[in-house]
Amino acid sequence: MNKSLVILLTFCALNLASLLAIAEPTRTFTQETMRIGAKDSVSLDLDYPLSGNGMSAGLRIGVFDGVILINKESNILGTRTGFDTTSVGFKKLLNNKKLAAYGLVSYFNENNNTGTDIAVGLAYTVKNGTLTYNINPEFITDEQGVRGNKDTLFLKGAVMVPLTGLKVGKASAIAEVALENNKNLDTIINLGLRWVPRNDITLDFILYSDRGNPAINGNVDDVTKGLPGMIKANISF
Repeated sequence: MNKSLVILLTFCALNLASLLAIAEPTRTFTQETMRIGAKDSVSLDLDYPLSGNGMSAGLRIGVFDGVILINKESNILGTRTGFDTTSVGFKKLLNNKKLAAYGLVSYFNENNNTGTDIAVGLAYTVKNGTLTYNINPEFITDEQGVRGNKDTLFLKGAVMVPLTGLKVGKASAIAEVALENNKNLDTIINLGLRWVPRNDITLDFILYSDRGNPAINGNVDDVTKGLPGMIKANISF
């Protein structure tokens, strides 16, 4: 990823820090949850895949009773969106307070290939005892061709299991799966751990990542599995 973009995102977040409330992550590893964070909150994501290309970054800003999403991906299918380009969007909690809706727009201009892709989705999160469940259906268009030029409907799900016995912070185990209706893709699976050493810092360690074998211009790219898979850091202000 372009280092200047990471520096710019960090600079923006730090300059707003004195005005903004603390906001915890509003995602699992790669899925949206129903949480949108506090009003006027800022959350900065940095993702580094241990098998893949470069670092990705994301910025979330709590405004207009929702959250603005700004993502810069540098990997096939991205680490938090279905794009491998920059995307901008908005997520808002719906009236029942358990369901959020969001949309993302991505414009690309590479190798005389230009166009716009969109993603729309819902996120439902519920806690049952000690377990937290997340359901995240999402529809993504594919003018860019990273999924074989086929619009795709994903049905994503995740479960979070708290871990006990830590002396510092809190931790949980997370399992993610994403099913789809696109023959060019395989099921996406992520398994790993989340550690929150303090309220404004979250570290995710994806120990195994299967990114679903994306099809690019009709060709399947098999370099999408990792053991270990990815390290993600979230800093909230």
